[in-house]
Amino acid sequence: MARKHNELAPPDAPPPVLEREPDFTSKYANNVRFHSTVHDLTLIFGQSDVTSGSEVVRQHTAITIPWSVLKLALYYAAVNVAVHEVYNGIIPVPPQQKPPRFPEPTAEMLAENPKSQQAADAANKIWEDFTSPLEG
Repeated sequence: MARKHNELAPPDAPPPVLEREPDFTSKYANNVRFHSTVHDLTLIFGQSDVTSGSEVVRQHTAITIPWSVLKLALYYAAVNVAVHEVYNGIIPVPPQQKPPRFPEPTAEMLAENPKSQQAADAANKIWEDFTSPLEG
């Protein structure tokens, strides 16, 4: 019987073959912005340009990813960062690029959606986990 689309592949299944499309391109980005919907997250990549005397981010590529794929990508990115840091030391983040703490929800926000506090707490735990190694 053929596997359904949503069934897991058997453990002994070979990995998928990776093929690049003819129009595949590789680009550099030192800036990323996020736009979310209930279905997915769009990552918009760009590169800083200071040739005009002030910084302009030249956005060049957008990729939209469903939440399940994003969650897997975050896991694999975290594993790559952890392994890199084991071998090479903590990756420094310049102080001016350190993200701010997530703001505490206002009373109005809490009245509108009681999960606002839970969301802020979750975001600030991620912030603490991210920034604590940087304090070194």
